[in-house]
Amino acid sequence: MSRNSPSSLGDTACQRVASMEGGFVPGKAFFLALLGCALGFGGWIYEFAPRASEAAGTQAAPLQLELSTGPFEARCYDCQGTPRGIVVLASGEGGWSCWEERTAHHLMEAGYIVGAWDCRKFADSRRYDQAALAEGWQALSQALIQRCHADATMPLWYGGWSAGAQQAVAAAAAHASPLPLTGLLLAAPGARGRYGITDSDLLGRQPSGGGTFALVDLAPDLVDVPVAQFMAEQDPQDDVAWLEKLGTSPYQLYPLPGMSHDMERAGSHFQAALDAAMTWTRSAAPPRKTLMLPRGHTARPASTGKRPGPGT
Repeated sequence: MSRNSPSSLGDTACQRVASMEGGFVPGKAFFLALLGCALGFGGWIYEFAPRASEAAGTQAAPLQLELSTGPFEARCYDCQGTPRGIVVLASGEGGWSCWEERTAHHLMEAGYIVGAWDCRKFADSRRYDQAALAEGWQALSQALIQRCHADATMPLWYGGWSAGAQQAVAAAAAHASPLPLTGLLLAAPGARGRYGITDSDLLGRQPSGGGTFALVDLAPDLVDVPVAQFMAEQDPQDDVAWLEKLGTSPYQLYPLPGMSHDMERAGSHFQAALDAAMTWTRSAAPPRKTLMLPRGHTARPASTGKRPGPGT
C-alpha cells in the first residue's frame, strides 16, 4: 500500500488528532476521529470494491446452476478461441471485488476460461456443507467444460483468495471435480475455513465451532493434486503449516515480499507468480488419456504416473 493511498488517510487523521496543539477539545477531537474512521472505511472500499474502469468491458456471462440446495448464479469470463484451460476462482468472504476481477481478467487475457464463484453470495443464499459445496463447484466446472467443448485433456484448476482459497481446498478434497484437477491456486488461505460466512468471519476472526474445517485435516484427502500457494510476507493469517500434511500432493510456495493480504490488489507481482504457478502445476500433473466428454457426463481418466515431490 502506498504512503498516500486512501486507506492510509484514516491513520493520518487519527495521528493529527493525537498531535493537536493546545488543550483537549472534545468536539473537535470527536469530529476528527469520526472523519478518520470514515476515511479508513472509504480506503477499505477503495482497496476491495471493483472499479468502474476495471468493470468496463467485462466479458462475464451469467451461468445458472441447478443445485440440490437451490439455484445459484455463477459467472463466466470467456477468452477468445479455444481456452488453454479452465479455472474456477472463488472470492473472499466479502464477495466478488477488485481482487477477483483483476485476477479473472488476467487469466482471461492469458487464454483461460474462468468461472467466478462468489463465496458471499453462495453463503448468503443457503446453508451448506462440504458435499453441497463440491456439488456447486462440480456443476460450475461442468458448465465451463460444455461451454468450451473441452475433452478430458483440458487442464482444470480450482483456486481462490482468502476464504475462497479455503473453499477451494474443501471442494477439491471431496473428489467431485468432473476432470482430474491440474492443481490448486491458493492465495492467502487461513488455517481454518467455514461452510458459510458469519459476522465473526467478516471481522477477520479465525472460524471455530460447528460447520468449520481445518486445512490440515483436509490435506490427506488431496491425492496427487499439485498445490501452489501464494504467501504474502506481511499477512499474519496466511497459513503454510498445513502443506506438510499433503502426502502425495506436491506443493510450491510463491512468496510475495513486502505484501499484505490483498497482494497489492492482485497486482503485477502476484500475476507474475500466478503465471509461474500455472506452468509449474501443469508440469507436475500426470499425463491424461484423450477422451471426449459426452454432454452431461463426466470422466476420470486414470493417472499414468506419480507426480514429483514437494517443491521448495
